Amino acid sequence: MLQSAHEGLQADHPDSPTTDSIATVLNASRPPSLQRVQQLIKEVENPKKPGADDTWAELQRVAEPLRQELPNASVTDSVTRVVDADDRPTDDRARVLLDETEELFTRIREVREVLDDADEGAIVMIEK
Repeated sequence: MLQSAHEGLQADHPDSPTTDSIATVLNASRPPSLQRVQQLIKEVENPKKPGADDTWAELQRVAEPLRQELPNASVTDSVTRVVDADDRPTDDRARVLLDETEELFTRIREVREVLDDADEGAIVMIEK
């Protein structure tokens, strides 16, 4: 079913991120989860337009910097688990994870700025 949906999308929406997502799933070495197949079949009814917000791609992009920056954070574990399993979450779940990640990166930048502005040998208190 997914293969025939992909063929129809290639003909009608070759530049859609939905077409690319289905191609990726079909070419993966492991079969997708039932949830992922259902999600893609639902997305076929209303394929994403080229250039549409793709939170999954963004989540995949930030996964490695997140692992390097904060390997022990709970959001890192959540993002890593999802990305490494290659089991695409719903757009809402991906957005939540991405928002948490962006919030964490913002906090890291703020802490670095405070530390960079601190005098040599100063004691710095960072509040949550």
